[in-house]
Amino acid sequence: MNVNLLRSQMALYGKTQTDLASACGVTKGTISKKLRGIGEFTQGNISAIAHMLHLTREMVCAIFFADVVS
Repeated sequence: MNVNLLRSQMALYGKTQTDLASACGVTKGTISKKLRGIGEFTQGNISAIAHMLHLTREMVCAIFFADVVS
């Protein structure tokens, strides 16, 4: 996951971790843990965040699926 890219998009739209939590239907603490790599974003979380931040498919892939698999 590319946390820096997600945070940059959050800043672009003036969104906070609380906003992400609200959109995902979870607590701010849960979002905080996921951003620190403790747990993963679900498909529903990703969809809600993509909608809130107007992310393209390419941006979703760059943010949430940035890990290289070899």
